Order: sequence, then structure tokens, then C-alpha cells
Amino acid sequence: MRTVGLALLLSASIACSSSSPTTPTPTGATAVTPDSIDAVIVELADNGGKAIVASLLPPNSGDQTGVIKMSSNAGQTELCYALRYTGSMSRPTSLRIYRGTAGGPTAAQMTFGPDTPLYACSTSFSREFLRDIARYPEQYGVDVSVQSAVALQGRFEPLKQPYH
Repeated sequence: MRTVGLALLLSASIACSSSSPTTPTPTGATAVTPDSIDAVIVELADNGGKAIVASLLPPNSGDQTGVIKMSSNAGQTELCYALRYTGSMSRPTSLRIYRGTAGGPTAAQMTFGPDTPLYACSTSFSREFLRDIARYPEQYGVDVSVQSAVALQGRFEPLKQPYH
């Protein structure tokens, strides 16, 4: 069984920029580490942000599971993410956030190369998207794919304190 990390986090750039990555950081992203990413959620939520989470399950049968956590401050345009998953699936190659039901319009998308970390902070998301998903998390879902096949999916909801 293989375990790797992913939690999706919206964050202030100060919280993300203080750590060094253990793998190359994608273009337009700020470095974080798997150990520091959860602290980013708490810090941003404690400073007026809103934390959300999505539990991930396979669309069909399978032993894989995962979780995505996010914390958004409407004044920031940075999205910090870290993916955590377990089970007998290969390393994810993409993540798609959609509004509405499964198959709905794509609101945000990330791709992961073989050396791209499954955690980072990026400023490539619109302020409108970040504000909307923080206000109405239950209106958004997420697909985590390996190649073009959806391996995990879930719906966002508010993350309750103490954010762990």
C-alpha cells in the first residue's frame, strides 16, 4: 500500500513562502513542505480565513481514499494545496475542481508531472473563484485523476475547528 499527501489549501503568501520544497515547485507556485502545509490552514483560518475540506472516495469500487483541505481568505489570490491519499492507486496526474454536480463546468484544474509536488502555493487562481469556493464550498466537487481516469472524487464542506 502506498501513502502520499494532498490537502487543498487557500493561503496567504507569507505562510507559504517560509519553507523549502522537497521536490521542484510548479511554475507560478510558492514552496511549502508536507509538514508545513497543515500549519498554513490553521494560520490562515485563525486570521479571518475560512477552512473547507473534501473527503475523497473512489467513483467505483477500490481501496483508495484521500482528503483535500483548503483555507481561503477573500483578500488573497493564492491557493495552497497538499493532497493526501492511500490505497493501491498510482500517483495522481491531475486534479479538477468543478461547480455543481459531477461532470459540471471546470472551475480550476492542476496537473502534476512525475517530479511536481502534490503540495504548493499558487497564484494562478482568480480572486472570484477563491472567494466563491470559500463562501459556498458545498457547491463544489473535486476529481483526482490518474492519467485520464478519475480515481478519487468528493464534495467540499466547511472544515470544523480545530482544523486538524
